[in-house]
Amino acid sequence: MKQKNQKWMRACALLLATVLLATLLITREKSKEVFADTREEWEDAKKELQETIDEIDDLESQAEQSKEDLEKASAALNKLIAAQEKLERRISACQDEIDENNIKLAAAQKKVDEEYESMKLRIQFMYENSSANSVWSAIISAGNFSEVLNRLEYITQVHETDRQLMDNYQLALEEVEKVSEELASNMEELLEMQSDYQKQQVAAEKTVKMLEKEQATYASQIANAKDKKEEYEESVSELGARVRAEEAAAAGQNADDYEGGGSGKGGLGDAGYLTDDSNDPSNRTSVSGEELVAYARQFVGAHYKWGGDVITYDWSSDKGIDCSGFVHMVYGHFGISTPRYSQSFKSVGQPVSYNNMRAGDVIVYPGHVAIYIGNGCIVEAQGSRQGVTDNRRADCHTITAIRRLI
Repeated sequence: MKQKNQKWMRACALLLATVLLATLLITREKSKEVFADTREEWEDAKKELQETIDEIDDLESQAEQSKEDLEKASAALNKLIAAQEKLERRISACQDEIDENNIKLAAAQKKVDEEYESMKLRIQFMYENSSANSVWSAIISAGNFSEVLNRLEYITQVHETDRQLMDNYQLALEEVEKVSEELASNMEELLEMQSDYQKQQVAAEKTVKMLEKEQATYASQIANAKDKKEEYEESVSELGARVRAEEAAAAGQNADDYEGGGSGKGGLGDAGYLTDDSNDPSNRTSVSGEELVAYARQFVGAHYKWGGDVITYDWSSDKGIDCSGFVHMVYGHFGISTPRYSQSFKSVGQPVSYNNMRAGDVIVYPGHVAIYIGNGCIVEAQGSRQGVTDNRRADCHTITAIRRLI
């Protein structure tokens, strides 16, 4: 009986152990699923944040171009207005000349008319009047033929003088009329120019109004995008903290001390090129690794913040920069475009084997990324307690990728 009881107790203990093990395995799998979901959600949030940042950059670039176009359009409009003001002064001056010339024209026409009437009276007096001063009287009363000729010559001279005066007055009238025609032609050209300027001004004003409206639209879009950016930053920060806590728990560390890179220490990942020493590509840019490292190391001591992209040395600030943000910022300074997420660095640039690492190469770890500075060390945005550092070994965690971007 005692032997049966012992068997039964062993069977119960075995069954209980099996249940506990199964429960543990199920819980662990569920934890993995939750962790995977959290990381995926975090990566999605970071992607959306970067897309929003890119959208803001694009909108600000377009707004800047629109601003330049607006400045040019406004300058062109002001130039047109100034030209019209100058043209109006010319039109006014031309009108003054026309008015003055019209007075001269009226005076010249009056002089011609008056002279013509005077000449007609003299002719009528000489040839039609029957008084002693008439032509026939002059001929008949002459004492001799010589006197007749003299009197006829006098009459002819009077007639020629009248004709000369009449011709002079007529020429003066024609000159004034010619000036009138020239002034009228000038005025017509000026008025055509004024009409053309007015059409150009209407078009320029429409352009300015359109660009002003465009500026307002861009300002609204940028403001909305910045609001979205703040929301995504909060989401990234919150999810990042959860991922950090879950990774720290998996690594058996305190969440505040965890610096990323996974729980493993040292070693190389599965990427075959890491152990293939034929992977030693030459630089494709004019930037040297030493130059890039020197720039990166000047930020040692800066504050760390998950999901952050701001360099600050104020550790009380809620701003800061994370590992991928730091690498992104350093390379961006040299005009080299990079991803904003640590694991995305695995596929950029050229693959480099572990033995061929050079200053300036990017090293990727599980959940972390850094820049190799030489002598087996890295510069990185390490963690919330450490900030940006340059004193850790490159093999501090399992290396999953090494890439050359310069």
